[in-house]
Amino acid sequence: MLDGRPRAFHSCEISFIFNNSDPCVNYSGGIPEAGLPKWAPVSEGKLPVMYFDNTCVVKNDPESETRKLMAAGCP
Repeated sequence: MLDGRPRAFHSCEISFIFNNSDPCVNYSGGIPEAGLPKWAPVSEGKLPVMYFDNTCVVKNDPESETRKLMAAGCP
């Protein structure tokens, strides 16, 4: 990642606070051991969003109507 060069990014400290520095890729979906559903990458016409709860689910573009309303109200 990043040609091996570390960079600062939002929330990078979380794994250290919880004493868990496993790569986040292990918990980003699609790995049965993690207990998460398959979480496809964003692509044309697809905006998958993971809802983390007791039972995690992935929904495609759940806030699309809200985004459309906000875009219509902005010049």
